[in-house]
Amino acid sequence: MTFYKYFENKKGLIRHIRDELVEVGFNRFDRICEMEISYPEKIQLMTEWKVEFFSQMKNEFIAELLGVDSV
Repeated sequence: MTFYKYFENKKGLIRHIRDELVEVGFNRFDRICEMEISYPEKIQLMTEWKVEFFSQMKNEFIAELLGVDSV
């Protein structure tokens, strides 16, 4: 099986990955917002999560994700 059985091309695959990552991010932020902690603590948790999340990705991958619809 190849990726192209499920995706029309590389950009389709990248869009799918991007959409999944966005959904994961919004779900995480929603869970943080529902916590019974102060607003500054929520911002701190969101910031920590975002830094940790993006530090696990290579710059080239992030550039692909951000640039997929710009062409």
